Amino acid sequence: MKKTKFSRHALEEREDRIVWIATEVGFGQVVDTIQIYDVERGYRRVELTETGVAIIKAVDEEVVITMYLPTQRQLATWYNGSRFVPVRLLNVAKRNEKRGWTNNGL
Repeated sequence: MKKTKFSRHALEEREDRIVWIATEVGFGQVVDTIQIYDVERGYRRVELTETGVAIIKAVDEEVVITMYLPTQRQLATWYNGSRFVPVRLLNVAKRNEKRGWTNNGL
């Protein structure tokens, strides 16, 4: 089993959210990886899982910065338009939104 390293931000500020995802949603297997650009933070690698979890990492490191459940709109933005988003990821995001699991404030 591969050991995962977490950033201080993930451990101190997002621990509750990550634990909630682990116990309520599950991480699932990574089904796609994309690179995004954030004006404030620069480039990030996003690993998207079959359960709809976005695992955010630095581009050149295997350190988890944070993780959360993105909305359909966030996925569309990351993929530069919804027509490029894999349908299975859109469907999972839609399900997570209906359950109130996205942007849950944790």
